[in-house]
Amino acid sequence: NNDYGVSGGSLRESPLFQTQAWLRYQLISTLDIRAGFSYVLGGTTTVNGVSQSNRQSTPSWLVGAAWFPAKNWQLMALYGRQTSTENGPLTTQQINFRLLKVF
Repeated sequence: NNDYGVSGGSLRESPLFQTQAWLRYQLISTLDIRAGFSYVLGGTTTVNGVSQSNRQSTPSWLVGAAWFPAKNWQLMALYGRQTSTENGPLTTQQINFRLLKVF
């Protein structure tokens, strides 16, 4: 962005990266449990070449289960939270549901 603010300054942002790791354990052929970890890092901005010291850093975890009630349908539920956050919103709790139809 070369037209930032009233003086028309230069705004730049470094890339934001995310890494994830998951473990899954198959209890029976139609049911599994899972746990995962995610880490988001980066996104520092500079204005006219001066760093704003606002790098994002957000570790989080999720646990859940998935179930195939029929051969081509899956239900998944995950619960998680961010353990901390630096320069971003803190998600204290989250619940995700997914209904999947396999074609």
